[in-house]
Amino acid sequence: IVVYNYTISSGGGGGGGGVTPPVPPTPTDTGTLTSTADGQATLTVDDAKVASLVARADVTQVEFAIPTDVVAKQGTVVVAADTLARVFEAGKPAVVKVGDAQLALPPGAIDLSVFKGQGVSLKVSVAKAGVPTAVGDAALKPAGDAFTFTIRAEAGGADKGGISTFSKPVTL
Repeated sequence: IVVYNYTISSGGGGGGGGVTPPVPPTPTDTGTLTSTADGQATLTVDDAKVASLVARADVTQVEFAIPTDVVAKQGTVVVAADTLARVFEAGKPAVVKVGDAQLALPPGAIDLSVFKGQGVSLKVSVAKAGVPTAVGDAALKPAGDAFTFTIRAEAGGADKGGISTFSKPVTL
């Protein structure tokens, strides 16, 4: 099943709104990537592709990546909790790469046992965040981009809450 997301934007001066068409889905090593022309992208993880990567001895970590040229504003990786648990059970870290941002989750960083067999998906979203300028000193500028990372659990279309603590240190 392929789902297309459309963004409706209002026109600048008269003429009404327009529809931003989606970019056709693209297969990746770990799933299917869909995006819109306005910089939103979603990687829907394929359980079978991840299982084949986990089984390979030469794969030391499983990467869920949305390339920089596809995402300008926000990227979301949707992975089944059971699939991510299999990655961790194999002793491999999961790395979410969205554009220039990266979140590395070592095995055991998230307790996934509470989701086992319940059809829960985790949505890991990464978005560029605005960086406020320093008050009183115009010479101070940010060294780079700032990002917001969010991990939410979902089952059957219902939000089951966010994950805000980790059992082990993660790397950003």
